[in-house]
This record gives sequence, structure tokens and C-alpha cells, in this order.
Amino acid sequence: MRPRLLKFTATAALIGGLVFAVTPVVAQDAEGFAAGVAAYESGKYDEAITTWEPLAEKGDVNAINMLAQIYRLGLGVQQDDSKAFELYDQAAKLGSPEAQVNVAFQLLTGKGVDRNPETAASWFAKAADQGNALAQYNLGLMYEKGIGVDQDQEFAADLYRIAAGKGQKRAVARLEALEAGIGENLEREQSKAARAAAEAAEKADAAAEAKAKAEAEEKAAQLAEAEKKKAANNPVLSIKKIDSDNSSPLEFEKLNGEDNGEATPSYTSSAEESGVNGDRPIINVTRTPARKPGQKVADAPKGNEPLVINIPEKVKITYAPPPPAPEVVRKKVASKASPKTSASSRRAPGDPIARMKMAERAYRDGRFDEATALLMPLANAGMPAAQFWMGRLYNRGEGVVLNRSEAYSLWRSAAAGGSERAATALANLAARLSAEEISIAEQRHAASGRAR
Repeated sequence: MRPRLLKFTATAALIGGLVFAVTPVVAQDAEGFAAGVAAYESGKYDEAITTWEPLAEKGDVNAINMLAQIYRLGLGVQQDDSKAFELYDQAAKLGSPEAQVNVAFQLLTGKGVDRNPETAASWFAKAADQGNALAQYNLGLMYEKGIGVDQDQEFAADLYRIAAGKGQKRAVARLEALEAGIGENLEREQSKAARAAAEAAEKADAAAEAKAKAEAEEKAAQLAEAEKKKAANNPVLSIKKIDSDNSSPLEFEKLNGEDNGEATPSYTSSAEESGVNGDRPIINVTRTPARKPGQKVADAPKGNEPLVINIPEKVKITYAPPPPAPEVVRKKVASKASPKTSASSRRAPGDPIARMKMAERAYRDGRFDEATALLMPLANAGMPAAQFWMGRLYNRGEGVVLNRSEAYSLWRSAAAGGSERAATALANLAARLSAEEISIAEQRHAASGRAR
């Protein structure tokens, strides 16, 4: 009954059913060994060690096994698996089947010695040949699971059957499991097949994803190349903000003079399209300065802080604003742009700051229709903060139909009124629009009345 030792198949799980052989403490003929047994059973381990060490040096297998057990369990000494293995190995080579089982177990588990399942199987086989039922069971378990030997469930069943005949209860249980066809091998094979199918599906998904990514990258490269060629033939806008000493009005926060009665900034902006700077057309957007409460826009002083949109010299572009729209048309456009007034907006106070706070809460809660109804009158009155947020709504299509030309116009006006956020948003939007789209947006801005 020798193990057919072939190439070792690694496994992450050790055999939970393997059992250490316990050296039986029985009365011996030798007077010295019996004295050691008496001391051991009385818990006098130091005395037992002192009694057995001379016998072990003379090659007494039983004394060697008992000393090994003391070191393995740490009885009266510091627990030492390496020392235990040395002693078990010495007894195993002298032919002790119990020591052979314990050497095999430590080799299999790596306790006190480097793990070596193949050598462990050979020691289990030697003990099994001597009729040790525990060795027969452990060796059967290794053949059933294919650890240290090639998997062979038929041979494992033979070993279980022999060990079971000697009363090994674990061998009986494993034999019944194999014969009933519900052994762990079947579960492992099913699990292996499931893992293989899952891995195949995962590889297929990864390949499809890689292909889609490659196609997307190729398309992006083509689009980038097309944009590059387009940029060589179309105007490129650069937007810069001229520094000023005036503080920017707060957006969704306190406005200047909210608590101290000072004059608040005007919410009406003016813009003008000016001629040419050399060969570079320039659009000057001026910021309207603060005016006192009740003061008319016409009476307010003119601002002198321009937001300049420059076009590089290598490309020329002319913005041709359309003629002023008839009053009827302008009213029609305004009616389409303004959503129906909500109940919240009808209840909103006349104070623009309070309305802005209500609009902020509505926007953050995702009530975009209500936010639009609150912001639109303020934006039409020229409030930069309201124009910025209305521009965002139009740019994202939140609560209104997506319209980037309208967003451009609103941000253009808000930037002229001093909104830094609107200036940044305008720059980002202009970078994404073509020259034709910018021209249309400029025409819409001129027709909106905000540029006057």
C-alpha cells in the first residue's frame, strides 16, 4: 500500500481532517520508562524529562516519542515544534508508526519544518503499511483531495475501507461520502467548472471593453485631428478679465450693503461692440457701477471695467448684429423664455436678496422650475448673480429647454456686471463653441436687449 508519488499539486487549503498521532502512555517493562510515565501522569514534567532523556539517548523509541510530545505540547518546557519534529523524526526512522504519522503531519502542515506534502505522503504510507489506521485515513484523505499525490478517489476509498474496518470513525464518514457520490471532489469539480465559466465570461467582457475603449480612443483621436484642422481655419477666442479694484458682487450670498444700508450694485449691465484694434476685432463688455436704491439706470454713472474677448491676429471675424427686433417680436421671445410663475414665486418677497435665497434653496433641492421662476425676473432686471444661475440652467437644460446661446448671452451680461464665475463660465463655453455658434450667440445677445 505505497503512495504513488507524482508531481505535487499545490492547494491553498490544508486537510482539516488530518489527525496527529498521540503517543499512548502505557505501562512499560523498563523500570526507568515507567518512572517517567508516573511523573508525566502526575504533572511532574521536569522529572519525566529528566527520567526519559537518558533512555532516549540509548535509542528507546517510546522515550523519544514521549519527549517529542512534551515539546510539541509545551508541557513543563517552552513549546517548540522544531525540537518536537527532530525527536519524532528520530523515532520514525527507528520504525515507530506513531512517530511516522506525526512526522508526516508536521511535514504536511509546515509546523517546525518546511512544508513538504510529497514526503508527508511517504511517511503516512510507511505507517499505513504497519497497519496504523490513522495513517491509512490520513493517506486516503490526501489521495481523495490530490495533495502530495495525484488525485485518486478509488484508491482513497480503499484506504478508508481498511481504516474503517479497524474502527476509524472518520474513515467511515469519508467512505460513505465517496460511495454516495457527494464527496468534496464533486463539489470541487463543479466549483472549478463554474470558475472557468466565470473567468471565460470575464475575459470576454474585458476583451469587448478593451475593443470599445480602443475604438473610442481612435474616434477621439480622429475628432481631435478634425478639430485641429478646423481650428487652423476658424477663429479662436481668448477671453481675459481686466483687473479692477472693485469687489465682485456676491452670488447666492450677501450683496454689498445688505446689512448697512449702503448703495447696492446695479443689476442692469451695458455692453457695446466696438470696432477694430489693428486687425483684431474686440468685444468690450463694460461693468455698470453701483447705484443708490431708487436711482434710475439712465442716471447711474457709466462703468469703465471692460471684459475683453480678443480674437488672435491670424484670424479675422466680423460680428454682424441683426437689426433691432420689432417690439411685438421681442415680447414674444420674452414670453417663450419665461416659464409660468410658480406658487412659490408668487409668494416670494419683492426683496431681490430674499428671492435669490429662495431660488438657491429651490435649485439645491432640484426644484429647477421653481428656481427658474424666481431667477428669471431678477436676471431680466440685470442682476449678475441671477443671470449667472439662469445661464447655468440654460447650459444644462435644467428646468428650461437646453439653449447654450441663451446661456452665453446671460453669462456675457453677468460678466459685464462683475460676476467672476460668469466670466469663467463664459470662457469655458466659448472654448467649446465654433465661430459660427459664437456669432449666433452674439446676435442673440444683441437682440436680447441685455447688451444695450
